[in-house]
Amino acid sequence: MADQLPLQDEHPWLSLGKLSHWAWEKLFTRQGAIVFCAVSIAIGMYWYSDANKPWMILFSPLAIIVFGFFLFLAGIVAVFGDSFADWAMEKMFYPPNPKNPFHQLLYFIFSAIGFVLAAFVLNIGDPDVRGYWHH
Repeated sequence: MADQLPLQDEHPWLSLGKLSHWAWEKLFTRQGAIVFCAVSIAIGMYWYSDANKPWMILFSPLAIIVFGFFLFLAGIVAVFGDSFADWAMEKMFYPPNPKNPFHQLLYFIFSAIGFVLAAFVLNIGDPDVRGYWHH
């Protein structure tokens, strides 16, 4: 008799990791790639539009690389956010119940907190955030 592998259920929690994983999967479909490229180029056209330098619009496809890299980094950081949420929920509730709306909300909040903490630890984003606030 062949060994039967247990079926792996899809992760029942709503989190930033699950949302970024969903976006990453949809990106590699034909329709997802077309929509992603069209939206990226449209935003790139907005970024690079300059009345004095009309040739700058030719750089608009570079936004595809920028947004693709952003999605890639978000996926990596979301893994850390979900790990933090798993750890926090196991510490608070034994066992956590994904059917409980309060547990779902807490898991999403912990996932977001872990996402932000991982982004700061991995130094993703603007390293000089002090410039955004007036002293």
